[in-house]
Amino acid sequence: MVDTEFKIFAKLLATKYRRNRKVEDFAKELFEKIYLPESEDDPVDETLPRTYRAYYYGQNDITELASKISGSLDTANFADYIQTDSDDTIEYLCDSFKPWFPDIDESNYCTCIAARFKDIIDRAAAPKTKDTSLAVTSGGIPAVQMATLQEKYGIGLVAETGSVCPNDGCQKSLFEYRDGHTELIYDVAVINPDGDSANPSNLIALCPECAARYAALKTPDDIARMTKIKKAMLMMIRRSERISMCRRASGVL
Repeated sequence: MVDTEFKIFAKLLATKYRRNRKVEDFAKELFEKIYLPESEDDPVDETLPRTYRAYYYGQNDITELASKISGSLDTANFADYIQTDSDDTIEYLCDSFKPWFPDIDESNYCTCIAARFKDIIDRAAAPKTKDTSLAVTSGGIPAVQMATLQEKYGIGLVAETGSVCPNDGCQKSLFEYRDGHTELIYDVAVINPDGDSANPSNLIALCPECAARYAALKTPDDIARMTKIKKAMLMMIRRSERISMCRRASGVL
């Protein structure tokens, strides 16, 4: 699934602000906090819940809604919505949005994040002048290539992780149950950008938030750590396979 800019933005904020609400309710709230209606007609309120759900999961881009509201955005109100007294949340927001704002800190994170949302809406509303199929996903991979990698290796990469994000300190589930079925929620990240991006040994499944941060911020130390995480997962799988083979050979089921 292609990651739109709004999907990445919404999921970064969802970690601290969504809580247990439905994704469609949370996505709608984001637009409500930045849109200042100029008339009784309110395109944010009139947009269907299933559309907001599709926005959140990146199934649809926000072009239609953005074109209706881009001229009436209230970034000050959105900045107030983002403001928090939690030091942990402020630190998380600064780390998450540093790829777009290298100088973001506790004094300006509200205005930076509001400006980021405005930029996303304005770009979505602008006439398209290039092939968006080459857009980069949160994993740092062109969208077309991401779709191919997920189709070819996705299930195996998720299985390697035990269906949870393997990044240090994360452990988010890479799937959720919706409407009676299981939906995978992950991105493929290239561990070492100097390696083969089509080789599964250089790929890892991460939650969209960790994939976005890794793609934007990875240092040599980050690459070394992610390589170690990948090797540890593969070693655990091989160990389990050897144990299973030994049990089958000895007749123990």
